[in-house]
Amino acid sequence: FLLLLGYGLSSMTALAAVIKVESDFSSLHVGDIFTVDLIASSEGQIFNAVEAEVLFPVELLEYVSNDDGESVINLWIDKPRYHDLNLISFSGITPGGFSGTEIKLMSFTFKVVKVGQGNIEINQANLLVHDGLGTPAAVTKQNLHIAVSEGASDIVVNTFDDERPEAFMPEIIQDTD
Repeated sequence: FLLLLGYGLSSMTALAAVIKVESDFSSLHVGDIFTVDLIASSEGQIFNAVEAEVLFPVELLEYVSNDDGESVINLWIDKPRYHDLNLISFSGITPGGFSGTEIKLMSFTFKVVKVGQGNIEINQANLLVHDGLGTPAAVTKQNLHIAVSEGASDIVVNTFDDERPEAFMPEIIQDTD
């Protein structure tokens, strides 16, 4: 019985995933502009839909923008948008699914406005397994702690974009039915 129970528990955790907020800054100061990424790890599963809400401390940070250019999501149900005060939300799908250990879902840019400490946190997140049933996966959320100190900034912002857009050919089609 215990062996069967252990097998049942291990099969339930197989649908686990991790969504985390991460950034490469080493320190933050008032006036800094920095970017954080929302990253997923599929833990061996394939997912095809994601929905998330991210909260940030408005007393420390000002929302600047979001960037979905490197996102694995290619069809937006609810494009990333900034809501009242401190909430950013989005949802989207990827036909065929996605999997891996460092999957970029979204990037957000903030400007530091005050000295202090706080968290950029995932308020809620859902990932659906690419199984044809829309099975929700267990999601572990990892938030990002920030500490803003006094002093001069050491963040260098590269504002030159030297990447050309991908080539595309728009086509207009009509279904005869």
